[in-house]
Amino acid sequence: MLSKDSRRVPFQSYPDVHFQDKVRPQSRARNAVRFNNIPGGVALTGSMTEALFHSNIPVAPGAQVYLERPRIDQLLDKALASPVVSVSAGTGYGKSYAVYSFVKRRNVRTVWIQLSGRDNIGEHFWENFISAISSVNREVADSFSRMNFPVTDQQLERYRRIPQSKMAPGEKYIFVFDDLYLISEKAVLRFLEYSIARIFPGVTSIIISRTEPQLNLMRMESKGLLARITEDQLRFTQEEMVSYFYLLDVNPIPQIVDTVYKDTEGWAFAIHLAGLFFKNGEAERAGGYVPSAIRPNIFKLIESEVMAPLPEALQRFLVKLSLIERLAPELLDAIARTLDGGSGEDPGGEDAGSNLIAQMEAIGSYIRFDIYLNAYRIHHLFLDYLTGRQGSLSEQEKQDVWKKAAAWSEANNQKMDAITYYDKAGDYDGMVRLFYTLPQALPARMAQFVIDILDHSPPDIYRQYPINIVFRGRALISLGRLDQSREELLEALPTLEALPESHQKHRILLGCNINLGFMGLITAMYTKNYDFVNCFRRAFEESRLIGDYVYKPPINGCSLPAYACMVMDRQPLELEKALSFIREVIPYVASAIGGCMSGMYELARGEYAFFRGDFAAAEIYLQEGLRRGREHDQYEIENRALFYLLRIYLSRADTKIKEILKQLKAELEQPLFINRYAYYDIITAWYYIQTGEPERTAAWLKNDYEESGLGDLTKGLEKLVRAKYYLRAKRCPAA
Repeated sequence: MLSKDSRRVPFQSYPDVHFQDKVRPQSRARNAVRFNNIPGGVALTGSMTEALFHSNIPVAPGAQVYLERPRIDQLLDKALASPVVSVSAGTGYGKSYAVYSFVKRRNVRTVWIQLSGRDNIGEHFWENFISAISSVNREVADSFSRMNFPVTDQQLERYRRIPQSKMAPGEKYIFVFDDLYLISEKAVLRFLEYSIARIFPGVTSIIISRTEPQLNLMRMESKGLLARITEDQLRFTQEEMVSYFYLLDVNPIPQIVDTVYKDTEGWAFAIHLAGLFFKNGEAERAGGYVPSAIRPNIFKLIESEVMAPLPEALQRFLVKLSLIERLAPELLDAIARTLDGGSGEDPGGEDAGSNLIAQMEAIGSYIRFDIYLNAYRIHHLFLDYLTGRQGSLSEQEKQDVWKKAAAWSEANNQKMDAITYYDKAGDYDGMVRLFYTLPQALPARMAQFVIDILDHSPPDIYRQYPINIVFRGRALISLGRLDQSREELLEALPTLEALPESHQKHRILLGCNINLGFMGLITAMYTKNYDFVNCFRRAFEESRLIGDYVYKPPINGCSLPAYACMVMDRQPLELEKALSFIREVIPYVASAIGGCMSGMYELARGEYAFFRGDFAAAEIYLQEGLRRGREHDQYEIENRALFYLLRIYLSRADTKIKEILKQLKAELEQPLFINRYAYYDIITAWYYIQTGEPERTAAWLKNDYEESGLGDLTKGLEKLVRAKYYLRAKRCPAA
């Protein structure tokens, strides 16, 4: 909502922004900025004498009001000390607006040359250029008019001598070349390079372009003779945006200001449209500011100014990019080299793909490369526009893009992205293949992701790929939804057992029994029911029938809750009983799925000895558990054994502490240890708190609102360490 009451922020709250006129805010509606009839699509005038200013397009005279931006003026003032100033930004960033309003207020002879595609004809450009020169020095212009457009070295040298002999010494000139990105003719570009470097003494040339100018400015830049003003510098600040709204007699409240600025990202054209949206009463009719309301006009600008001049192949390529999220160079190259609508052929080859990417980069600020992400980023408004054009692509084209994105994501170990793209492409073989690579206990976000993917897959996904019943059950267990998982698995078992005989059938039944076994192991601490051993025994029997398939990390991993000894009864006999069942099932589980649970019994025994205070026995058991776990890639068992050893060595100030910390850090180099970063932070946090350095605790463990990605059943240790930190920080209620 907008308000005209006392909440209006006074002008002096924004000291960096001023207005050309001094009328009261209430009268500004009559003097609103007009965005037409001037260079760059922005109508402005200033106080500079019209005789000092020349443009080759009509400029309305008078005293129209414009927003002064002292921040930008200071940048330009400083830049004018250089012979060349490059102002580069995409459509609608206000680059022409900023330069125009700046030079109109300077008592400097200024020539504004608005370039167009026709200026790629040397003779047309020459006429345009001479006309501009005539406004500041007719004698020089007359001399130029007796020459042909200078192309050869001899002609360029003659051209250079004329102004040097006829220009008034000590006088300052500004030459503005607007929309230089439209010039591609080599002869014209060569002339411009020659001119801006050597032409008039006392001249600063300002080059305005949507993209990096196609001029060789490197030599000038290396000598400090080139100043650059970039898109990021031209963006409106939030304060400048508010002042512009005041100019339109629009009075935003802070909540609206934050929303609009976040939506527009300081893009001048979008801010202008948002201001008109308020001024024309559309916001009130819509019940408030609606970010999507200004989209149609922005999209029209993008359509006419950005997309229309582009080749059809490049347009389709850009629309394809809106189908994926991470625009890695290698992935873009794979997509670019398929130019025939997704048939899989490569009519253009690698060169055609490279050319397409080069053309994309030439668009400028709408797509730029982020060196930190090693990927391209698309301006969110441009991305919205491209997304709206996805209907122009055939289903075959879309599937081709998604399959390439899936293959790239899989090759780069970005499994969730790969699964998403395989799902979009309808490639369920690829999706299931990746499900096989997920660990037994999934991080919470990944578990929910698997459920969501399966829920919106085709209804017959379980009939075509019955292994998905196992994956779904595993995800439900990871989310703590044990009853639902058990119910669904038991309901599906008769159907699964009736499947035709195959290795795949036995892999599915193995997975179901492993799921049921782990659920029994988890709940035994409450129920004292140990019949889960039978589930693991059946899993072992099924493993004998699956052929030569070998389970490897991370699917053979064993995730741990807070304690390896999961017993509620305090009676030692009950704990010994639980330990004996763990010992009994390990050979079945380890044989069935690639060493899973190896070292678990020794870890549980070491834990029991540790809490009895028998550190000597504990160390022996834990070292053996560490050895077995490491031998069979049981990363969490290895990690927990190191944790207890760290506590033992710390209790006796043993020098082995350094070696344990070193081994914990080495686990970070194990990419198949899914939860390595979370557990490293948790264990080192315990160590830092215990040794009097709680400030070194990982930031996410200090905050109430941040959590790890661990599954619901495996967060116990995280909660214990977090409570330990809260107690040390004297935050007892939180603890």
